[in-house]
Amino acid sequence: MLIRAMPSLRAVAVYGGTAKQAQVDILEQGVDCLIGTPGRLLDLKDTLSFDKVDVLVLDEADKMLEMGFEPQLQAIRAVLPSSETRQTLLFSATWPMTVEALAAIFLRNPIHITIGAVQVNPDIEQRIEPCASDDDKASRLLQHCKTIVESAKKGIVFFKTKQSCDDMQAAAAAAGVTSIAVVHGDKSQEDRTMHLNRFKNGSALLLFATDVASRGLHVNDVACVINVDCPPNEETYIHRIGRTGRAGAKGQAITLVSPKDVGMVKTLLRVVREAGQSVPDDVLAWIQQQKQAKLPLENEEQQRKRGRDDAKTEPNRAKKSKKATPPPPPQKKKQKKKVGKRKQRLCQ
Repeated sequence: MLIRAMPSLRAVAVYGGTAKQAQVDILEQGVDCLIGTPGRLLDLKDTLSFDKVDVLVLDEADKMLEMGFEPQLQAIRAVLPSSETRQTLLFSATWPMTVEALAAIFLRNPIHITIGAVQVNPDIEQRIEPCASDDDKASRLLQHCKTIVESAKKGIVFFKTKQSCDDMQAAAAAAGVTSIAVVHGDKSQEDRTMHLNRFKNGSALLLFATDVASRGLHVNDVACVINVDCPPNEETYIHRIGRTGRAGAKGQAITLVSPKDVGMVKTLLRVVREAGQSVPDDVLAWIQQQKQAKLPLENEEQQRKRGRDDAKTEPNRAKKSKKATPPPPPQKKKQKKKVGKRKQRLCQ
């Protein structure tokens, strides 16, 4: 993107999973902008000199901290020129305490700029589909995947865990859906790059991924995003579905929810309404059913809790009643008078 905007700028991207020496050979020819992952930049610190770095940019700082890159970031900072001669730019979608602490270390007399807020693209149609169980979710997902592939469109499917991502890919392949690329944290950088390229060039129409792909993935022709596992919060939801509806195109976001997701569904409904979209009556009815189904369980739990509290209270009452009745005072033993000896002495 930088090269397109500024053709005269010599920009090079370095990352793991590719030959290090090939990247070094390119860098030795001279570079204006070096873009890289924390791990690969550290690999290069003994080969290249960073003495003439004028600007350090930390992009998606919150995500890097979530992924445990703080030690690498600190090590990179240690080999750069002093902050007195270097400018630092830090970008973050969120501003939690961890990012604030990182900013305090990396930035000198910073200016904090907030641009807009995290909002949903109005061009994305949001759908929430209630499911009876996880098996029902899997069945619904297969139907959606087949529809996407048959229409020759692209779709991204988000999972909570790497294991569920792999398991569902195997289940889809067994059902005849094989046009799938898979990206998650257990994949090597080389594998991830290969799978992403397959998805971008259309040789794979579906991308199964964890939240590692929820930000920073830019593919303009994604028609649909499917959340198999309900996102943990509003921000993650917005970032996930933001992979579709790009570059002025329309998009669709489908979130499959089960009874355990009711709490988060309320948040999703608010996001849907804020985007100017209506919530179908069947979804509202399903939420009401889940509330009604939950009440007897809550009442039963409260009764069990009361029973446990009563069981704990009864022995305490018994102990108190015993303490309330003081024991009778001990009776003094009558001492026997030793008369015989005294009489003897008197006689003597």
